[in-house]
Amino acid sequence: MIRSDSDVEEILKPYAGRIRRCIEKGFSDALIVSSTVASALEKRTRAGINRDLIVDEIAKEFESVPRIALMRKRGLLLINVEEKLSIRIKKMDSAGRCSNYPTQQALNFAEQLSLDGEGYDEPTNLNVGYVPDSTGTEILQILAACPNGGRNEWVISLEATSEVSPFVTLDPTVEQKDRIKIKDSETKEKKDGSKD
Repeated sequence: MIRSDSDVEEILKPYAGRIRRCIEKGFSDALIVSSTVASALEKRTRAGINRDLIVDEIAKEFESVPRIALMRKRGLLLINVEEKLSIRIKKMDSAGRCSNYPTQQALNFAEQLSLDGEGYDEPTNLNVGYVPDSTGTEILQILAACPNGGRNEWVISLEATSEVSPFVTLDPTVEQKDRIKIKDSETKEKKDGSKD
């Protein structure tokens, strides 16, 4: 069953901030781990380290949370939220697409089937993940995407600052532009060279 983006926003609302923090912490930890050998690592290796540390953070954060069930199957951690959503963690592009080797497990997930290929009404399969910058050292966005075969039914952005709703709905048919994140410093120089 494919739930609407608004239904998913409502279901995820109590957990979105925690999921976001786990993704940010795992990503940050991965930068520390890989910084000593960064020149020797390929992109897929760094992505694997990021994913593993993010999944570890999520497993620790949600292992005893009521209405959340964690399931490991063939190297994949699925987060079942209230028996309504089945989430896997992925690296994504700015349109919420993720790359997969087309295993039967990955194809089943994208087709809204159980990992064993059985159809079911619940839960809705979601990819939740981070969009890295071109250097792989910062997260530009954290997205939730509802796969539907070879495309996304919809994509929402988990925003960090919103108290009312932590989501912004994105149009999956429009290529999303990356956001540029400017690092804040204690003093900023104006164009004329003076400081604030």
